[in-house]
Amino acid sequence: QLDLAAYIRDVVPERDRRHQPGAHGHTLVLLKLDVESYEYELLPWLLMQGALCRIDYLIIEWHLNQVQLEERQAAVGLRLAFPLLLQHGCTVPPRVIFHDEFNANNFAVPVPGLREEAELRTRWAGVRLVDKAGGGRDLHTSKWTTNLLRNDLKRLKRMRTNSSTINCPATPRCVGRCEPEQLRCDANQTASSYQRAMDRPVVPPYIPNAPDLRVYSRSQ
Repeated sequence: QLDLAAYIRDVVPERDRRHQPGAHGHTLVLLKLDVESYEYELLPWLLMQGALCRIDYLIIEWHLNQVQLEERQAAVGLRLAFPLLLQHGCTVPPRVIFHDEFNANNFAVPVPGLREEAELRTRWAGVRLVDKAGGGRDLHTSKWTTNLLRNDLKRLKRMRTNSSTINCPATPRCVGRCEPEQLRCDANQTASSYQRAMDRPVVPPYIPNAPDLRVYSRSQ
């Protein structure tokens, strides 16, 4: 049985910010993982052991649809957070990550819990129905949530005013399917996605303890 993290640490030297792949005295290191869904177990181990921080170019073939039903939501979380984990977990992250997400391996198969999690993070999951003085009912949001939303909108305005590129790290650079990474780097795309989460839902949302809210629609 091979401990891949230990093997990488044994054969690949540590890097620092002066490291230039391919330069004299430095070995260019490429790692390709095609392990049929075991990447979700292997990648956290490699990162925790510092092995991924010694890689220059990383190719990952993702296999979400082969993950057990109850573990798929966590697997999606790893894929989305992976660039950020490398950026903050490595002194020198890999230069390039190629995300190979073949459709049949990653899409069109349900991820239990994902829709509910997404709906809980829309604007309308934070409201509750309250009785109005003159009769009828109205929507109410806590003062804390209202302040957070106000701060978000101010930041979105600054982002759009200053630059369309925001908080976009130089490394690791994404190749392949990069929509999640592009969201982090494009102010207009971030603002558009945020606005969609602010819109009143067309489909009745999943909102615990607020079943009456399903009568609202975008037109109301």
